[in-house]
Amino acid sequence: MTQQVISNPMTVSGPMAANGPMQIVSSTLPNGGSQPFIFPSYVQQVLAVVSGFSLQYQDGIDHNVKNINVNLTTSVSANTVNVQATALMQDNNNHLAPGTINFQLLAFLE
Repeated sequence: MTQQVISNPMTVSGPMAANGPMQIVSSTLPNGGSQPFIFPSYVQQVLAVVSGFSLQYQDGIDHNVKNINVNLTTSVSANTVNVQATALMQDNNNHLAPGTINFQLLAFLE
C-alpha cells in the first residue's frame, strides 16, 4: 500500500463541491485491502476515483473471463477516511484472480 499526497489543500467551489479546501491523495490497494487516510481537518465529503487496476491469472492457462469486479468503498469519521478495495476477476469455471486498484481520493475539508 502506497500513499502519495498529490496536492496541498486548495479551495474548491461550485454546485457539487463542499465549501472549503480539497486535498487529493493517490494510493494503491490490493483486493480486500483497506487503508485509513488521516486529513488535517474534518472531512465534509469524499470521492474515490479508480485510475487503474491490474488483474491477472498466475497459472499461465487461458481463461474465459466471466466477471470483473473493481470497487472502492469509503467511510468517513471526523478527519479520517477509510477506503476498502475489491478487485477480482472470475472465469467460467469460477477461478478467481485477485488484483490491485490504483485510485485518487478527493477529500473536501472543513
